[in-house]
Amino acid sequence: MIEQEQFIYEIVIPQPLSFYRKSIHQKRLSETFLSYRIYCFNQIFDLLLVKDKIFLSPSFFVQYFNENQTWINRDIKDCFYKGYVNRNYLSMISISLCNGLFGTFIYHNTEYFIEPKYDRNSSSWNFEHIIYTHRDLSLSKESIVHCPVDGKPYFEEHHNYHYYRSHELTQIRRKRQYDFDSMATHVEILVAYDDSIKEFHSEIDIKSYILTLFNYVSHLYSDASIGNNIKIWLVKLIELGKDLSNHIESTDDAADILNKFCIWQRDYNIQETYDAAVLLTRIPLCHKHVPHTIDSKCDTLGLTELGTMCNITSSCVVVRDNGFATAFTIAHEIAHLFGIRHDNDKVCLDLNEEQNIMATSLVFNHNHYKWSNCSRHYFTQYLESDRYPCLNNIPNYKSLLFQDLNNKQKAGELPGSFSDLDEQCRRAFGIHFEYCKDLSHGSKCTHLYCREILSYSSLCITNHAHWSDGTLCSESRSEIKVRL
Repeated sequence: MIEQEQFIYEIVIPQPLSFYRKSIHQKRLSETFLSYRIYCFNQIFDLLLVKDKIFLSPSFFVQYFNENQTWINRDIKDCFYKGYVNRNYLSMISISLCNGLFGTFIYHNTEYFIEPKYDRNSSSWNFEHIIYTHRDLSLSKESIVHCPVDGKPYFEEHHNYHYYRSHELTQIRRKRQYDFDSMATHVEILVAYDDSIKEFHSEIDIKSYILTLFNYVSHLYSDASIGNNIKIWLVKLIELGKDLSNHIESTDDAADILNKFCIWQRDYNIQETYDAAVLLTRIPLCHKHVPHTIDSKCDTLGLTELGTMCNITSSCVVVRDNGFATAFTIAHEIAHLFGIRHDNDKVCLDLNEEQNIMATSLVFNHNHYKWSNCSRHYFTQYLESDRYPCLNNIPNYKSLLFQDLNNKQKAGELPGSFSDLDEQCRRAFGIHFEYCKDLSHGSKCTHLYCREILSYSSLCITNHAHWSDGTLCSESRSEIKVRL
């Protein structure tokens, strides 16, 4: 764990900003975006936010277990945002506004965390927040946590491992019908949390907290340093309840907890609806049976088996929650499922100069939210080998929209059926572009016109490409026409 004194913090009250512009473009900007100004650490941070739910699968739901009962909730607040700081495209924001500002942002290679400051003795809240960042100093050995995952990936030691044979996997994964984007790798994840998480986070909305973590994880996997198009989808959120928590965590040994959780999720995942499972807990994780470690140490933040992605029995992770830094542990352990080794592993010595997300220890530096050259190399190698065919799919995106269309099957196979106009602009010109809605440039379904989101100009540009086949052109009560 990183000790509390390794952080500096201030109490702030974020100020909402308005766009005082008279143009149509600026009026629309104020409806599309939210903006907050924060004064702290002798700086001004203007957060420009846009809604972001792309990390949630269309079929996402929350399930609760309590003794012999279970129930499902599909009511998800639309309060997750991404964006930029001070109009800097190299910055990043991952935040929820479900109950105040709750999340993190990166600006000039420094990471900041923000969360509401609640007074337990008061029934009112004056919108005070705590914003903190890590000190620029070396950590003592006592304050560093380690990842005990080591050795060769599972598939290198088990050459006849049948879960990686694509023809068998095609029969197992019945839910996959279309491969919309052959360039993307889609990782569908179940996350479960135990009773210790529920007790510790009793003062906040647990669901919003965990979704904020995975929103950040999805951003880490979207960073250009990874060198691959990997999308993280959260499929299910499970509250295990006291009985299941006690069963899985009857010991404090991380390996035993991981094994019991893997068995539980294997039996739960009968219909093969996700690719990997993550357990979040607050209990200490000790590494009593891991080679080359000291038995008395309980400094493990996460554990999994190297290279077991797509294995219906072993594609699972246990992670100890320690605040927003948990997102890095989750991203780190999911990478282990791919077979990605630590940055200081001997296979990485010729590729790496610095420690990044796959560092053995969680140390905050200017590269801790980036992927190393070695990680990028092996992500590319493993994905190009089609070692994990269960990831070559996309969740049933926009299925509800198309379920009543007469041409559902035909449109469902076309790129415009899952990539809207804003997404088409981002693919054409970059992530800070969106579709031009304000200006008329001929009939719809013809040329794609886009504009820069953060620009005060209403200038629209085009590369003369047409709307993608399958894009919605007009909508009425009786039908939705698509461009075919």
